[in-house]
Amino acid sequence: MTPMILMTGADKGGVGELVSIARRQRDGNMWGREFLLNRVLFREHYGAAPTVINGVPTTAPFWAAKTGTAYPAGTMQMFRTYDAPANDIRFVNTVGQEIYVSPEILDHGQGVELESESNALAVCRRPEALQLISSS
Repeated sequence: MTPMILMTGADKGGVGELVSIARRQRDGNMWGREFLLNRVLFREHYGAAPTVINGVPTTAPFWAAKTGTAYPAGTMQMFRTYDAPANDIRFVNTVGQEIYVSPEILDHGQGVELESESNALAVCRRPEALQLISSS
């Protein structure tokens, strides 16, 4: 039997708030608490995306509190990341690269200005394996 990974939204106002913000920043990820129960790994996820609500810029969580997604761990090629070309006329209709760096020499030899860009799109190639979950 393949173990499952369960990702859930943090329970705002509850024990989910006990996760140290400093720990998450130190680890460089959006994972909160996690525990293993009957070969199912439960993880809280604190990711959010920028959005505009009623004309006010804010963030919206990827998952609402007490909801989440479950999927089998260890599946081959379930997720794939595709790279898109840079937002630059020189790269129109080309195969995407992981990162683009564009140097520009500054006037009077004052240095080099570098601009970098990366456009990655993560795709689930087996969406039928994803299961929406919720708790009460």
